[in-house]
Amino acid sequence: MATKTQKKDSTTKKAAKKATKKVAKKTTKKAAKKTTTRATKKAATKSTQEQAAKAAASAMKDIIARARDHFRKAPKEHVFFIADGRTIQDLRELAEALEDMAEHVFSHHVNDHRHDFANWVHEVLQERALAEQLRETHRHPDHHQRVIYRHIVRRAW
Repeated sequence: MATKTQKKDSTTKKAAKKATKKVAKKTTKKAAKKTTTRATKKAATKSTQEQAAKAAASAMKDIIARARDHFRKAPKEHVFFIADGRTIQDLRELAEALEDMAEHVFSHHVNDHRHDFANWVHEVLQERALAEQLRETHRHPDHHQRVIYRHIVRRAW
């Protein structure tokens, strides 16, 4: 027959096992909850950033749409022919073309010896201030695009 001490040890061991299982379960649940929460927060942040970018792009398109009346279109005989085969008639089209223009195409039009976009903006569209800003801008499509968008926004408001 088992003695009282052996029974106590057996009961204590069972209680310890039960408590360990409980703690392990709680810890696992907490860890899973934290991981899920972190993933949810990351997804929410990414989603929020994407929504903000879409809203900004949409707002810019609205501004450009309102600004169309303020800017000239080039006459058909003075459209700008980009080295990749596209044509441009106004500032909006120039800004949009710069968005996905290859670096070598941009360098063909803007380098130490040429400022084709600035010259066209000055001579054909009669936007002298913008042409000067384009000449002073770093030689990168994104920089030119920002200068054009800023100019459009200023003129539209």
